[in-house]
Amino acid sequence: MHGVPQSDAISNDHRDEDDIGVITAMMNELESDEVKVTKLIRLGKKAARTNEDMTVKPRPIKLVLESEEQKIQVLRRAKKT
Repeated sequence: MHGVPQSDAISNDHRDEDDIGVITAMMNELESDEVKVTKLIRLGKKAARTNEDMTVKPRPIKLVLESEEQKIQVLRRAKKT
């Protein structure tokens, strides 16, 4: 998933919790509450704020779902919105 804002939390655990909360809200909006995310990973290195406006392009999130059917369901519902 691209464009999901990154948390400014200091600890990895808090950043992970923030990401889980955002993904849970997205699944709720897609009416895919029954989808089980087995793994959630931010791809790439955490970048330092180097732009003149002190923003960082958010790293993409890799989601691993419980089954191939759940992946297809999420992708189909995401296209509808």
